[in-house]
Amino acid sequence: PKRAMVVWNDATSERFGEVVEHALVDAGFVMSQLPLEVSPAGATLADADAIFGALSANGITCDDLVVAVGDAATCSVVSWCANQWCGRTECALLPTTFDAMLTVATTMKPLIASSSNALPAIAFRPEPGLVVCDLDLVREADPEDLKLGYVVLVGTMLSSSKSRWNQFTETVPEILAGEEVALVNAVQWSQTARKDVLMATNPSARHALDFGKTGERTLRACLGDAASQVPAYQLVSEGMRFEARLAHDACDFDIDYVFEVDDCLEDFGIEELAFDLEPAAYIEEFRRQQFVRSNRSMLPLPAALGAIRLTSVEDEVLEDGDGRCAHGFSFLPWGSSVAAPLAVYKYSRTAYQQAGEPYTPHILHIKAKKKGTLSDAPWFLCPNSSQSPDTPAYLLRTHARLAHCKSLSSCEPCTGRNTW
Repeated sequence: PKRAMVVWNDATSERFGEVVEHALVDAGFVMSQLPLEVSPAGATLADADAIFGALSANGITCDDLVVAVGDAATCSVVSWCANQWCGRTECALLPTTFDAMLTVATTMKPLIASSSNALPAIAFRPEPGLVVCDLDLVREADPEDLKLGYVVLVGTMLSSSKSRWNQFTETVPEILAGEEVALVNAVQWSQTARKDVLMATNPSARHALDFGKTGERTLRACLGDAASQVPAYQLVSEGMRFEARLAHDACDFDIDYVFEVDDCLEDFGIEELAFDLEPAAYIEEFRRQQFVRSNRSMLPLPAALGAIRLTSVEDEVLEDGDGRCAHGFSFLPWGSSVAAPLAVYKYSRTAYQQAGEPYTPHILHIKAKKKGTLSDAPWFLCPNSSQSPDTPAYLLRTHARLAHCKSLSSCEPCTGRNTW
């Protein structure tokens, strides 16, 4: 290689310009630059055209090098262009955001064709020759700027094994504290899990990294212009919460793991998003978003930790409800508003706490009715709880996940009362 072209914006060139230039010159490259401002929402084909023009003007060939320094959108469009240029030109990426560090080696942020055709569907599997992650950028970043990375990390770890998920949840405090070993492990675990998904022999398993994305796109479309005021990480996290609950009904995903996902997101400081939305409109848009990208009514849903597979979701699963959660959503009072988070769908601890009602997970209620044990279930009253004496014992485990007792072992009156 003789020539190297670096693509970055003004902010990244100011910070990394000297370091990157010295590294390339010391390696024997003649360096050229392309300042390019790419929208964090996603690069467009116009951005790609600008990169292609610069590659031609600077005489870059398949034997040279293209370098991207920036966020996920910048790294994605540069890797896409490098893959097309002269059959394929080698590409090196220096991601500057946490979410980009976790994703750009294995997946790209889809390009948007144009403002009139805003469907972000232009993507391929990137194959960069080198990805350099500077974890000092994570430690120095504003906590708000890290939350999208945290959401990506939770979704990725869900596709990994049960043992890896347990390791991950135990290291959340260290990750939040910016401890080097924890951050290195998080990036390595994420890269390994994502690589395993893409190399899976089961074609259905290769869609695992799309978990939560249909719900995110649906919510973004339903909120319209208001979605621009919502951080991207909240939309993605709500999609994951929603689809985790679908997985519980569609493929028997353990309700405890559904709540562990909730707990993990909350530990990272990612709160539920309140909004006002017609259930029928959401369900209709959800189906539309599915069929925009596939002819199949299937979603990548977790049947267990490390087992996210394409699963058929029937309309009755989307629309089913029982009592509190009729017709898919339960718009309980949320402060002074009738809006409620997306996770209120079928079962949400927080929503029922806000409403001052005992929380009844839909699926346990249905199972109890099917077993014929609902009316005969034993009763208990926890002194730490505001619940009524009419709470059936099979809710004890769920009660333990309420705010006043995080686990059975931490609530003495509940210890030893495992009568379900």
